[in-house]
Amino acid sequence: MNKESIIRYYSKDVVLDAMIKHAKNKEVAVKYLDGGFGKRPDVLLYPGDVVEHAKKGAVSFHASEELWDNPLLLKPDMRKRELDEHRIGFDLIIDIDCPVFDYSKIAAELIIKAIKQHGVNAVSVKFSGNKGFHIGIPFEAFPSHVGADDFPDAVKNVAEYLIDYVKEDFGKRVLEFEGNVVEVARKSGVDVKRLVKDKVFVPDCLLKVDTMLISSRHLYRMPFSLHEKSWLVSLPLRLKDVSEFRREHAVPDAVESFEEVVFLERNAERGEAKRLFDFALSFVIGKRMKQIEAESEKDSEVKLIRFRKAVRETFFPPCIKNGLKGLEDGRKRFVFCLLNFLRCVEWDYDAIRRLLYEWNERNAEKLRERIIDYQIRYHKLKKKKIPPPNCDNEMYYKDIGICKPDAICKGIKNPLQYVRRKLDRRRSTQ
Repeated sequence: MNKESIIRYYSKDVVLDAMIKHAKNKEVAVKYLDGGFGKRPDVLLYPGDVVEHAKKGAVSFHASEELWDNPLLLKPDMRKRELDEHRIGFDLIIDIDCPVFDYSKIAAELIIKAIKQHGVNAVSVKFSGNKGFHIGIPFEAFPSHVGADDFPDAVKNVAEYLIDYVKEDFGKRVLEFEGNVVEVARKSGVDVKRLVKDKVFVPDCLLKVDTMLISSRHLYRMPFSLHEKSWLVSLPLRLKDVSEFRREHAVPDAVESFEEVVFLERNAERGEAKRLFDFALSFVIGKRMKQIEAESEKDSEVKLIRFRKAVRETFFPPCIKNGLKGLEDGRKRFVFCLLNFLRCVEWDYDAIRRLLYEWNERNAEKLRERIIDYQIRYHKLKKKKIPPPNCDNEMYYKDIGICKPDAICKGIKNPLQYVRRKLDRRRSTQ
């Protein structure tokens, strides 16, 4: 398309109306023919704004997943707390981008079905403009306990949960579509060895969701925007039309037929996505805990440490004491460590809950109490005591910034060994 045809396209009433409505409370950025982006932050308030950008060479328009009180107040060097003050909500956008368009279509169908199975009716979908799809749930459908400052974690949880939820059916559908693994490998460009594990088809590397979108101020292509590589339209679709959709349906001349289709309809029922968000949080917490359990169980020496009664805080290692002073970063990871640690030193759940709630008050930003409660509930269901991560696990104590060894720490592998050593030293001096 040349500049004149781009201007004609962006002058269409159906395009202007949809883009201006969609841009409300969103940061917007434009991309030019030469590949460069326009200034940020920017907004679209009037139809003339779109046309003016097109006249200046804009090819595509991109919007933030986040909703802002005033997008023009945003700055590149803002800290999370400052961004949280301006964020009034966020939409859930899942960006499906599989290596083969037909695989993206299968993934989109399955994820839409999964979302509806969780009681969400306010789900919408659009073609990305090239090889994928964007699936959206508006902020208006979120439960009351998911607030504006829960971005991006709440969205990441849902994306991770949905990928796991559909991956088995996705693998079956892809195999049925292609007939055999060799054809899947040929089309996708993925080595057969990566697609098969223990003689079972593993589609994980094909089910691609762009997690970069799930970060502050990251942008996605707006509905009815052109795609500068394909010259197709990022077209909103009716849910029932996804299975039959073909890329050629999204040519610029066809947009009038989709005038009534809205991506991210705002008239959602408040809280209808509660089940989805709750299941996602529970899934992610369970998955993280299983990872910690697997890491801890590798060390049989640590696994054997047992205590007869609840250990007082005075015997806790420096990493645990430092974390309990309150944190700016790494709060969720610390809770994973702390819960395992406290259960192993024979604290009961009432005492654990009190300590965690008191600790949460000391944090620079408090964790949602729901996250704490979910983790305690997980431990109650598991019953089995698992040691906290070892000291040399870079993801935890060192990365969080609470590993400040004292004289007792030398030579120990795990915080539990510190407790045992300190207790033994005390007994030997009595």
